[in-house]
Order: sequence, then C-alpha cells, then structure tokens
Amino acid sequence: MSLESINPERQELRRQRSGVPLGSSTVQCSPLPVGVARSRRYIPGGLCNFIRFMIRPSNNREVNFLMVVILLFALICIVLIGMNMWLLHELGTRDKYTMPKPEVVVDVDAITGIWQLYETVLQTNKDSDKELLYQYLLKCRQKAAPHGTSMQAGSGISFGGTATRTSRSEGAGGSPSDLPRVLDELQKTIGIIAAQEPNDGLEGAASFIHNLLSFAPGGNTAGQSGDDGTADSDGVPNYLLSTAGAQTETEANAPFDDILYWQLYLFFSSGESSGATKDAHAWWERIQHTAPSVITARFYYPLRRYHNTHRFPSETPTTASLWYDAIAYDYFGNDAEPFTPPVGDAQVAGVLASNAELNTSLVSRTHSGTLFLNIASYRDPECWRTVQHAVGRAVNMFRVYVGIAEQHRSSDLSCIAYEALAPQACLAPGSSAETLAKSAGLNTAVCFPADNIRVRRITPAAANGPTYGRYMAMLLYRGEDYTLVLDSHIRFVYAWDSRLAALYIEMQHPRLVLTHYPESYNASSGSHFVYERKTTVYLCRATFIDSVGYVRLKGIVMDSADAVLYMHEEHVKDYPIPHLSLSPNVKRPLPQPWASGGFLFANGSIMREVPFDPHLPNLFDGEEVLYSVRLWTHGYDIHSPKNSTSFHIYTRGDQPKVWDNNPQWESTQRRTHKRVQFLLRSYLKGISVPRIPRETADPEVTVDVDRYGVGRARTVDDWYRFAGLDPVRYTVDGRWCGREMSRDAGG
Repeated sequence: MSLESINPERQELRRQRSGVPLGSSTVQCSPLPVGVARSRRYIPGGLCNFIRFMIRPSNNREVNFLMVVILLFALICIVLIGMNMWLLHELGTRDKYTMPKPEVVVDVDAITGIWQLYETVLQTNKDSDKELLYQYLLKCRQKAAPHGTSMQAGSGISFGGTATRTSRSEGAGGSPSDLPRVLDELQKTIGIIAAQEPNDGLEGAASFIHNLLSFAPGGNTAGQSGDDGTADSDGVPNYLLSTAGAQTETEANAPFDDILYWQLYLFFSSGESSGATKDAHAWWERIQHTAPSVITARFYYPLRRYHNTHRFPSETPTTASLWYDAIAYDYFGNDAEPFTPPVGDAQVAGVLASNAELNTSLVSRTHSGTLFLNIASYRDPECWRTVQHAVGRAVNMFRVYVGIAEQHRSSDLSCIAYEALAPQACLAPGSSAETLAKSAGLNTAVCFPADNIRVRRITPAAANGPTYGRYMAMLLYRGEDYTLVLDSHIRFVYAWDSRLAALYIEMQHPRLVLTHYPESYNASSGSHFVYERKTTVYLCRATFIDSVGYVRLKGIVMDSADAVLYMHEEHVKDYPIPHLSLSPNVKRPLPQPWASGGFLFANGSIMREVPFDPHLPNLFDGEEVLYSVRLWTHGYDIHSPKNSTSFHIYTRGDQPKVWDNNPQWESTQRRTHKRVQFLLRSYLKGISVPRIPRETADPEVTVDVDRYGVGRARTVDDWYRFAGLDPVRYTVDGRWCGREMSRDAGG
C-alpha cells in the first residue's frame, strides 16, 4: 500500500499541483473490482496510461501531439508500401515475359567470344576491322529478333531496351565507335533470354551466342578459311570461331613459332610498323599466307607432309637385305644370319579379293589414309598381343601408327614384343599408282613397325584410371588422318585397317564417329575362334545409376544385315549438325547417342577438338557417357559400325586392376563424380535440382572446363531429348532398340 493511499491530504495536494480539481472525472485505469459494472470511461491499462500521459497538463503538449502525428504517418506509409509490393508481385507472376527478374545470371562464358572480337579490333585499330565487326554485330542483332526483340522493316530494333536503326543511311544505330554500347546491349539481351527460359535459359543463351559467333550469316562454316586462311567472309578471324561445324584443316609446309607469329601480328597491325621496310611488309604478307598458327587455323604436321609423298614403303626385300646384312656383319661377323624377307599372311590377300568395298585404288584413303591407334594399358599382359595383332593383320601397316600409354611395372610384360618389332611384309602399288588392292603384291615391300610405335611409359603408382591413360596416349598423336581408341586387350580381323576406313568413307559424313562394344573374344578357343562373322554390336541401351545420376551403357548383338532396319530418321532429323550438308541418299544405319571408350573410330580431328580430359582421376562409370555428350555437343554424330572388325576380352578377373593398389580410389572417384555431374547437368532423382550448382566455384569441378567441357554446336538438354532420357525421373524410353533384340554383347 502506497503512502498516498493512506494520506488524504497528500492526495489533495497532488490533484492541485496537476490542475485537476477535486471531484472532477478522471480516467479509470485500475482493474475493475469483481461485481462492478464496466463504465464507458474504462480504458485498458496500457493505452490508458499512454492517454493520461498525452492529455496531462504540460508545457510539451505540442511536442506530444506532433509525435502522435508522426507515428500515424509512419503507420500509413508502411501499409501503402506493403500494398505496393503485393501489387508488383501479382503483376510479375501474371506475365513473366514482360517483367523479367531484375537480377539475371548471365552466362559470361557464352559472350567471351564477342569480347575477344572487340579486343582484337582494339589491338589492330583498323577502320576496316571496326567496320567489319560492326556489320557482323548488326547481323547478330537481327538474328536476335526471335528471342524477344522486336524488329520491323525500316524501323528501329528494340534491343536490350535501346532502339537503333538498321539502315546505314541513318547511321545504323551509330558509328563503329559505339561498339562498347552495342556489346553491352547484346549482353542485356542474353540476360533477357536467360530469364525467359527458366528451364534451360543459360544453356539456351550459350547456344544462341554460339550460333551468332560460330557461323557466318551468309552460310559459311566456322573454321573454313578464306583465300588467306585467316578470316571468313564477315572478316571474323577463324581462330576466334568455334570448331563446332564441319571444317577442313589447312596445312603448312614448314613450322613457325606461334608466339612469334602473334607478336608479329600485333606489330604489323599497329602503327609501330610504319617504319618497317617494304621488304619486311612483303615478308610478313608471305608469312600470313603460309605459316602455321592457331590464329590462322593452319597446322603443321610433318607426318602428313611425309605421307602426301610416301603413301607406301619404298623399302623392297632386296634393298632391305643389303643394308641389313651389312649391319649384321659389322656386329656379329661371320656368325651373322642373313636377312630373310618376311612373308605376308595370305588371308589378308583373300579378304581384299572377296570384299567389294575394298576393291579400290591403293592410293585411296581406304588403303593409304594414316591411322593412329590410341591404346592405354594398365599392367595388361594382353597388351603385346593387341599390338602384334594390329601390326600383323593390317593391309598397309606402313600407314598405321600406335601410341601407347604403358602403365606397367618393370616385371610386367611390355606392350612391345619382338614379334611386333620384326620386319613385316607390306603391299605396294608397284609400277602403277592406280593398282587395285586385290591385285597388289603383299610381299613387294618391307615395313619396320619400330618406326611407327610410340610409347609413353608411366609408373603404375601414377596411374589415374582409363581417361587419364587415354589422355596420355593422345599426346602421342601426330596429325594422322584417322584415330582408333582401343582397350589393350583386343583381337582384330584380317585387313581391319582398310575395312574400318571403308565403313567410315561409305557413310560420307566428315564428322562421324563409329563406336561400340566389340563382341567378346574367347581366348580358350585358340585357332578355332571365328573372326569372320555376319554380326555386329549395336550400342543402343542404357540404364541410370541412381547413386550418381547418369547412365551406364550396354549393347546388343545383331545381324549385320538388319542394320538398315535401325535408321531412326525420326529421331536424327531433329538434331542436325549446324551448317553441315549431308547427302540424303546415303544410308547411315545404327545411330546412337553414346560412345564406347574401348572402340572408337573417327577423324583424327577429335584429338584436337574433343581431347580426353586429364581432370577425371580414378573415373570408371561415367567416362563413356561424358565423352558421348562432349562428342555430340561438339557436332559429331555417333553410330555403331555395321560390321565387326575387332573382338574384346571381357573376362579378366585375375588380371591387375588400377584400383587394387590405390587406397584413395573411392574417395578420389567421388570427387571426380562431381565434375561429371556438373558437365552432364545431372539432377537428384525425382527433383529438378542440379546435383552440382552451375555457379559452383569448386576448382576440381571447373578446372579447364572451357577446354575439356561440352561443346556448343548442340546443347546438353538436346542430347537428353535425343537420347530419350529423363535426367530427373531417371527413365530411358528405349527408342534405339527397345526390347526387340535379346542377345546382349559381352561385358
């Protein structure tokens, strides 16, 4: 009980000081006693105290009143802001196309090429280059019309919020000096495209930019040189264009330092060259037209130059015996054995005579196009037999080159046995360069395989799985016309080299890949094993691996005669290679979306355009499907060969495996899976959530992804649709061979 409640005089004094006369009505703030009726003057305690504070006599009444006004105004503002935000949200969800998100994540890598073009113009500082680039960008802008920009004949183009004129008479939107602004508008437009395609906006934006950069609006193919080999019809340097389209490499006759070429290019393109003599300028013009460089898309392959004039060995049994016997006598004296000319296998001649597709001129690419075998071996005792078979059963061993990544211990059998290095009987056209293969003499020349075999020896402790091995073998490529990627436990049919080349040439497709799982070889059959068969393996099936989110491949054995039943034109026609014209009259059977690592035959250009990725350590499942996607998105069509030319040893349970002595195999493989999932756009099962975010900064995932990533001729999402795969539900529609065939390929 307070002092005031028991002292009436003190209460009266307090009322007088406050200006409230005795007996006047006051606000009832105390709780009502039980049973007492609520009066109209009763106000809840908290609000009551506030009102009493505000209405009591005070010199600060004006200040108190102003505070009330401010509080009421703030409350009204909060309500209005909330209503405005609600209205904006409703309008934005009704039409996402007219009101894209203000913050758009733009695929910066997709527009890097445009900035490179602009930087080149800044370095050359030539008015002609500026004008060419400016015209090129205008064409890019016109192509952008279907992607959300408006364009009318004779009017401005609304591009990234800025309207410009397309007519040169009206300035075409400004002078070439406005290039930074044009590029900025182009970047904004790509952002709008990304916002309008929420499912695959970034991939679509990248593809959109790639189409603008890679192919000239007039229809020229990226990578094809003009008269000087340095630019296309729009003046865009070839080295800045993607190699996604079909291309024909140009070759140089002599080497030239690439860094020196770039330094000379900058010097003669700037004002510093004004003091150079006429002879110096003339010399530079000659270098521009002849020197090899990545800048000019011109390459120098000494091997190609050599084989242009030496398609067959010039060594005859007579000449070989002369120098061989002389050397042997110097070393061994009278104990030296004389040279015995090798004798070719008669079965090779029989195959040439019985196969009509091989009955062509010996100087044709079927029999003389150079071929590079990419073989990776991890302590494989079958490797030397693979090399021996490849050498001994080839029609023209002189054009076959073998690159081996030998990951063996010193106690293991080497991939190079004496039998493979011994002189081999080779064919030669004789007096007439147009000799048909069936009438060629297989014993008219001598080949020395040691000249054609390259080995990179790697300690097994440094082995990092099959992809790493194929990458190390790939480094031995020297510009051969074709490449054949193989496992190290393979057996070949007779005349395998010419048969494969004939299958490839028959398809009339410059960007074709022939690949499958070879049929199984049974080593216990020995000499009774049947090599000549009328079957092949169609690599047409796949199943999802739920734990990682991508597929494992599988093939079926089928009759070669049934290959024409699997054309699948209804699936292939929707995904053509940009700006590649193919004859519609040629049958190309057994198309498929996947490639095998154990047998892959293609143009040698894939060694440069789609190199094996060295950043996939300890990867097994995922190697093949990732390389399939990379090939397909780089503009290569994948097929199974309609005839078998090799056989694979699948039962090797007792042989050393790369993961046996690697305690970090599993942990490293799990990290590698992230890179595969990132490149394949893998999702969690049943959820449209990427396993690896596209904006990840994990260096193990993104290292060298511009070099060893997917291409831009076609998109990854298109590959899933082409393959008949649902990357979210993990389903396969079986469009390629379904359940029509029941015999599965070994493996």
